[in-house]
Amino acid sequence: MILTTEDVLSLQGPALARLTEEFGAVRDVHSLYLHFRFQYLQGNVAAMQNLLEEHTNLIQAEGSWLRELLRLRLAIRTKQDLAEICARASEAFAVLTAPAWRGEAFMVLAMALEDAQNDLAAQSAYQKSAGAFRAAGMPRKSLIARYNGLASQTRIEAGKKYFFELQSFADEAISLRCFDLAGTALANLSRDCQLAGAPELALKHCAEALHYLRAHDFGTLQYFLTVAHHLNLLLQLSKWDEAVVYYEELRLSPFNETKEISTVITDYLNAKKEEPDYAHLPLTWRERRKDLLAQKSVRFTAKERQLVESLTCGPLSLGELTGRLYGAKIDFESGVARTKQLLHRLKQKAPQLIVREDDKYVLA
Repeated sequence: MILTTEDVLSLQGPALARLTEEFGAVRDVHSLYLHFRFQYLQGNVAAMQNLLEEHTNLIQAEGSWLRELLRLRLAIRTKQDLAEICARASEAFAVLTAPAWRGEAFMVLAMALEDAQNDLAAQSAYQKSAGAFRAAGMPRKSLIARYNGLASQTRIEAGKKYFFELQSFADEAISLRCFDLAGTALANLSRDCQLAGAPELALKHCAEALHYLRAHDFGTLQYFLTVAHHLNLLLQLSKWDEAVVYYEELRLSPFNETKEISTVITDYLNAKKEEPDYAHLPLTWRERRKDLLAQKSVRFTAKERQLVESLTCGPLSLGELTGRLYGAKIDFESGVARTKQLLHRLKQKAPQLIVREDDKYVLA
């Protein structure tokens, strides 16, 4: 069996695990990076360090770009010396010409820059990654880079919601059979819905996200972050019996980030007052910790949820909304009146959720 660059850079979950086992010992750059990516996705820092130490000659023979790429992945897991390693990697990657490896290098650099909270530089690196993967004929990886660039944009323009863009990315990812990305996009769409005051709609999208991640990205950090988000929503909605299962699953996660999230939730459930020093807690969970589950739960009716979900596809006029909600079931004027009542009720429940722009309704 020939190990292709696309396989090494693209495979996830069970497929990656099977291929890593099949190839066994490290023989060349491809098999080294295959093993390194697998251990990275498993959160196994010790194994990553061992690979770096055991294969120094192979790494040096390939050039500085490979050394810095591996160090970057390790630094993302350890959270140590990120700024310094990013600076060295940026220099090394500038002269890298092989399109697929250039795309991978700038993708990982962007991820590290995100962890260093340099979102402008991360967005630029994601753009370079997307272009390189496109040149390499790897549309799925290019889509992932473009999606991650959008994620950086959401942090640069904090407060703006990206319902339509996230749903579009999820749909495109599904069409390309890039199901792990579809799960990630739906998880972020869920978070936006939660922040907009629609936790039940958020729970629906999160369940969709877990459907894809469980089948195609099980056991990764992204998978467990989505489990944590689902748990957060269940607790917010007081669905205690369902929450227990996700709480127990979260506690099995091997990642430092999700271990600290588990501690945040445990402390909440135990009503503890201490504030530990969370070294690995993701930024979004630093925000959630401040008012975890303190916000008022807003419960929408089925028709209200249908209205909000209709707007995730883009702006709609009053007539278009009425058509989506009622079709030919009732006369148009009655439908318009009911739609106005729904909009009024939603305005009372979640004042910032829907706004009117150019005679169309849009999610804020």
